[in-house]
Amino acid sequence: MKAYILIAVNTGTSMKDIVEGRAMSAGLASYDGVTNVDIVHGEYDLVIVVKGEPSTIDKTLLKIRSLPFIRKTVTLLTLMI
Repeated sequence: MKAYILIAVNTGTSMKDIVEGRAMSAGLASYDGVTNVDIVHGEYDLVIVVKGEPSTIDKTLLKIRSLPFIRKTVTLLTLMI
């Protein structure tokens, strides 16, 4: 399964510090199942791709949501047809 996680962060937060880990103990790119992290412009600041079992995706999402600089997330799960 694959999920796209759209993330909006608090104003003034450095995207590079989040991705590379300077804003926390390890960057988002190092989280379980994360295959891609893109900095984007618009309503959201980051798009993260997570692949794995639903439990892996859920644990990674909960870990992301617990970060103090995360303002909002939207998760889009892919369906295998």
